[in-house]
Amino acid sequence: MSLLDTLPASPKPGADALRLAAHRALTERGLPNKKTEAWRFTDVRDLAAADLPPFPSAPQLSALPAGVQLVTRDALEPLLANEHFVALNTALFDQTQLVKVTGEATEPLTVVYRGQSAGASYPRMRVELAANSALTLVERFEGTSDFTDQVLEIVLAEGARLEHVRVHTDAGRLIAAVAVKQARSSQYRSHVVSLGGTEAADHSLTRLDLRVSLEGEGAECNLRGAFHTRGQGHVDHHVRVDHVAPRCTSHQEYRGLLDDKSTAVFDGQAIVHRSAPGSEAHQLSRNLLLSRSANVFTKPHLEIDHDDVVASHGATVGALDESEIFYLRSRGIPEADARALLTFAFVRAIVDSLPVASLREELESVLEARLEGGRA
Repeated sequence: MSLLDTLPASPKPGADALRLAAHRALTERGLPNKKTEAWRFTDVRDLAAADLPPFPSAPQLSALPAGVQLVTRDALEPLLANEHFVALNTALFDQTQLVKVTGEATEPLTVVYRGQSAGASYPRMRVELAANSALTLVERFEGTSDFTDQVLEIVLAEGARLEHVRVHTDAGRLIAAVAVKQARSSQYRSHVVSLGGTEAADHSLTRLDLRVSLEGEGAECNLRGAFHTRGQGHVDHHVRVDHVAPRCTSHQEYRGLLDDKSTAVFDGQAIVHRSAPGSEAHQLSRNLLLSRSANVFTKPHLEIDHDDVVASHGATVGALDESEIFYLRSRGIPEADARALLTFAFVRAIVDSLPVASLREELESVLEARLEGGRA
């Protein structure tokens, strides 16, 4: 048995065109392998060969803030193409949880996904913000899942604003896809913190595909991420922003700490189409290796099809600066504490940008506990 063997011989009774297309895509193309370009640094062969029967996903939602409504639907028009694990989710998910927002929500909406070891889960959610509405959405992935395959679709109407926080602490296998469609003058801010398992002997696998389409003039997105890998944990962030409309702005900044024999991937794209004069696109990937055995594969890149654009991209991979450690030690700070101070400062800018104060404090405490000398 393999993961694809858990598919029914034919789509679920009464399946719509969406499920039929996903079923056909899986039959024709299957799941990614080492020859699949976008997956060449993330090996999912063991996962694809696993016998993981699907079970109903039941994410827990906090109390709905005023102006937020929850509706359950069988399916909605998809924002993502039927590729690999998106198609698997589309073929096997139970129902779409549709969150509709009108007005400005004064409290965050929190969604908790607790990983289970009873098989595979396929949660699917869609968030729609009406014109000039606002919401803070917090997603938390916890526990140890055999396999969680999540799809989230976000639609922002004109002038809508969404603060989107994702915290990945699932010590199992999590693969997720997020698609965002933005109308005129909308704002989307993504904050991703990926920490994998809580134990040093970490074997977790986390993969996030984030796709943002700026389809209305003046739309903005700011995508920030921080991650800490250790043991043999693996974190993969694939990000793509399409500048479709004029005078849109995008920022990508991801910072990572890698220890032991862990690995990480950052593949960031910013594509400025011919229809998008006056675009501004920036990318930055910064990575700090805490071990000689850790590896990171980073590739921020731009594709520009218009002359009227402001753009930049860059990537750094390195170790702690010994001169900075010497400076702190000369002030009476022990070496382990000096290294922890510099390491924590490297990612703190990302954590400090989180829009929920209690979550900022919690994650700072978690990071301190994970770093040698961090408590001091």
